[in-house]
Amino acid sequence: MILNNFRDMTFDLRALALDTFNQTLSKMKPEKRVSELFSIKNEMLHISGTDIKLNKKEKLWVIGAGKASARMAAGLESVATPFIKDGIVITPIGVTAPLRKIQLLPGSHPKPDDNSQASALEMIDFCKRIPEGSTVVCLISGGASSLMETPEKGLILEDVSETYSILLKSGASIHDMNIVRKHLSAVKGGKLLHYLKGKKVVNILLSDVPGDEPRHIGSGPTNQEPTTPKDALSILEQFGIQEKVPSPILKVLREKSEQGMEMDSTEVINIMAGTSHLFAQKAAELLEEKGWKTHVAPQAYDAPIEKVANTIFEMIQKSAKGKHAYMFHGESTVQVSGNGKGGRNQHLALLLAQKLNTSDNIMILSAGTDGGDGPTDAAGAVVDGSTLQRAAQLGLDVKTYTDNFDAYHFFKSLDDLIFTGPTGNNLMDFQLILIDK
Repeated sequence: MILNNFRDMTFDLRALALDTFNQTLSKMKPEKRVSELFSIKNEMLHISGTDIKLNKKEKLWVIGAGKASARMAAGLESVATPFIKDGIVITPIGVTAPLRKIQLLPGSHPKPDDNSQASALEMIDFCKRIPEGSTVVCLISGGASSLMETPEKGLILEDVSETYSILLKSGASIHDMNIVRKHLSAVKGGKLLHYLKGKKVVNILLSDVPGDEPRHIGSGPTNQEPTTPKDALSILEQFGIQEKVPSPILKVLREKSEQGMEMDSTEVINIMAGTSHLFAQKAAELLEEKGWKTHVAPQAYDAPIEKVANTIFEMIQKSAKGKHAYMFHGESTVQVSGNGKGGRNQHLALLLAQKLNTSDNIMILSAGTDGGDGPTDAAGAVVDGSTLQRAAQLGLDVKTYTDNFDAYHFFKSLDDLIFTGPTGNNLMDFQLILIDK
């Protein structure tokens, strides 16, 4: 039998963890977050403290890209449709939203493809057509780096896409990866601003990066970039992949290292609509209503996945008596080996299951707020003190699955995967730990 002495409590904690995650996703819907930022009164548009004069002739133009951009656009239209002249946003293929003024264009994620490039070129043409003096609302969320891409002169998309794949497996942080991406792109790192001169740009941002720095979100297409091609070269060298990337990548970066950086004087305002910390706070509020003492990590983590697992387990060991809920959020780095299937959240859950062993009255949920985790259809997984025993009963060797980075098939056998489908959001990864001692 499977740990009958605390099975009922385990099931209760599992249900609570999943329900809290799903309710928080609902409260943090991008359309809701964006609509709450906007209000219109007497032909004045108020955006989180910024006031913009509007009339029938001077209307808003809308651009954007990202996993959440379609729903962000729906939120904007819900309060500002009469004042929108035109707009386009680039979203993952298959993502839809009930829009009237703003057109959706397709892109690919996690690697750019021909759709990403065609949509990026159409975005450039659209920006060129916006009259000087106009106000442009730019909706950016995570995923924009891949969804909107056209390479720098001298590069082809296949070279850039291959470099993305190498970076994703290198152990580089999202910040480091984005620095390289920016200097291979004709739109990232503020380069879309080249086509928005003489216009006011208001960026509405959903952050998927630790630190919530605007220029890092979606690789900052409409924020000035202080790094240089030399910095990109240094990152490739730091992670030992300079000899693995296509030779044209190195050639272009080296040539550009000898050139000066072009900066734009376009007026840019950044407004944050959502962060991983806010997501965790919303989850904490739900649990506090149910009598749990909550603890939200003040900063998003940005560290190797093994270090994240150790930090979480150390907190579990120090937890006091009573009902305690701990929320972690961020994006770990993973150096992948083997040929298994999984994602950051599933692998983190697998590491934590081994640390928990047979500990009772503890439930851990680890999931991506976008509903996806690596190249899988799962958002993440749940683990508790029964995970290893149930795996052993099925003849699953946890070490083999861990070493092969095959958490997906491990948790699928246990029916412990989390499936939400695409959420239309992207606020990094979220871990919820429930401890009832």
